[in-house]
Amino acid sequence: MCADVMGLASVLNVHSTLQTKCTSLRLRASMALRTTFQANSCSALMASVWHNRFAVCGSFSSKAILKLLMRANMDAKRNSFMAWVEAMFRILGYACSMSIAFDVEQAIIFEDLRFIFLDKPAGLAVHGVIQDEEKGDSLGVIELLRQSRPFAPYLELAHRLDKPTSGVLVIAKRKSALRAFQKQQENRGVDKYYLALVKGKWQGGHQKVDAPLLKTTAKDGKWFVQVDKQKGKRAVSYFAPVKAHEDCSLVRVKIITGRTHQIRVHAAWIGFPVLGDDRYGDKALNQRQTCKRLMLHAESIKFSLPGIADYDIQAPYQDFNPYK
Repeated sequence: MCADVMGLASVLNVHSTLQTKCTSLRLRASMALRTTFQANSCSALMASVWHNRFAVCGSFSSKAILKLLMRANMDAKRNSFMAWVEAMFRILGYACSMSIAFDVEQAIIFEDLRFIFLDKPAGLAVHGVIQDEEKGDSLGVIELLRQSRPFAPYLELAHRLDKPTSGVLVIAKRKSALRAFQKQQENRGVDKYYLALVKGKWQGGHQKVDAPLLKTTAKDGKWFVQVDKQKGKRAVSYFAPVKAHEDCSLVRVKIITGRTHQIRVHAAWIGFPVLGDDRYGDKALNQRQTCKRLMLHAESIKFSLPGIADYDIQAPYQDFNPYK
């Protein structure tokens, strides 16, 4: 029976399939489970999973796995094959998400009683998305942290970063801290700096871009952001060259406002789109450059809570600089 359980873990490949909960994966797992289910009782299988929990799920919370097993046992009392399959998906899905959560914990730069500052990897959303049954639900940074810290009384995003953008992300551990941070943002008391690798040789030195942005929906239903001086909301970005080359330039960007896709749209609008940006940039160039990600990184964030604490958090990204 241990071999059956280990075989199931191998089929699901729980440490790398969080983003691939598709129909074919569920079908393969169901086929692997059917023989095991028919040959053994549900209670025996539950016992096998529990005794082999560290081999199947890694070094995760035994209490959490036990809770899921108890719930699965209630579902399986109907002696239903599908109930058992869904129970196993919950258990192994938990293990998979927890393996990612451990990586998020390792990304923490600094933490105190009020905030968590972490270096968010590119490709990971800040919050999850409920999708259809074939794709499954995706988990973001905040959900992964909450799973990693089930007894934390309060964890909320203080601000957001686009999914393809890496860098400093702030999580509030107290409601009072969140409110204080938001107040500082409203008063322009939060300084955010980004590094961007853009197309072409930078011209014009330091540039201030004051161009209103409007979120628009296209005919195909997809949304995008564009400069609209009539209907757009004010957006201000400061671009400063770091190093320039004939085909690309490294720039540092300070944003005064925090509009959706602000840096990406402003950079494209002044003729220097961010490399790796297929929405607003040069798709053909991105393909030639084999850009595997959006070349935009939240380098630092600086703010103060008057009379309480000063924060100056940095997440240097040396690989961004092709001229080092």
